[in-house]
Amino acid sequence: MATKLAFRGTNRRTDDAGVTRYEVFRDGVLLRKTPVNYLIDTQLSPNTRYSYLIKAYDGSDNASAGAEVTAATLGSDPSDAILNGSFEFSPQISGWTTDAFSVSAAEFTWEPLGSGRDGSRCVSIEASSLNDAAWMQTVNGLHPGETYWLTGWIRGQDVVREPGRNTGANICLEGTWSHAPDYLDGTFDWRQASFSFVAPPSGTVTIGCRLGYWSNTTRGKVWFDDLAILQPSELRFDRARMAGNTWLRLVLFTPPGHRYRIEKSADLVAWTEVQTLNPVHPISEIQDATIPASRCFYRAVQIDGL
Repeated sequence: MATKLAFRGTNRRTDDAGVTRYEVFRDGVLLRKTPVNYLIDTQLSPNTRYSYLIKAYDGSDNASAGAEVTAATLGSDPSDAILNGSFEFSPQISGWTTDAFSVSAAEFTWEPLGSGRDGSRCVSIEASSLNDAAWMQTVNGLHPGETYWLTGWIRGQDVVREPGRNTGANICLEGTWSHAPDYLDGTFDWRQASFSFVAPPSGTVTIGCRLGYWSNTTRGKVWFDDLAILQPSELRFDRARMAGNTWLRLVLFTPPGHRYRIEKSADLVAWTEVQTLNPVHPISEIQDATIPASRCFYRAVQIDGL
């Protein structure tokens, strides 16, 4: 169920003592005392509205008036089980952690606006020498025995694999041999990577955005963005947005292994083919030239007869 919330508090006292702790109340009951100004609340019920009150305390035990936050969980999980897979807010808030074979030789960065795929934010790993380093998040609530896809986007600069080894920049399931892709090194623009896996009996996996792998150390710099765990059981549109003034970008959930045709129409009568897809990833993106302020309809059709 969609029962995880993350938020960051910015209410601070301004006297000389400074803030020493925060107190977070949920529906009038004290939830946590913490010295950090962020919180991940996982003990929630689906389809429920919650009210939070956050107070800041200084070294003299003076309290702020408090900031109120109202949030609601969903009735069921969205298709993406990863929290903050697009890294638009601080990774530390949303359960992302870091680790490396050689910590002193790895630099983990939450990159600024403009560094992500669409001018947004992303995360990066830079290793000055051969290393195995990763951003990681533990994902719960998967259905044991069911098939999922992990997908994401990777960009690299001067990525060099250990001689004779296969794996450079990749996404993976930590503690397993499941990862993609192999042989991704050098300098390259954003590339999508995906693989399928079966959820374990625990329903819990730890995903990794990784530079290197077991016995596959790597150096260089890699960026990661738009991580998602999906069950693409049906063909459907996810979202559409403008990419510049005259290009429309369509995002589709596309179960791999089939062939699809994307069509458009101005009147829902006459349809024109935009593109034919043979997807190898669970998410596909297409771009189509469009006229600003015009009306256009799109549809996706499976054409392999299966």
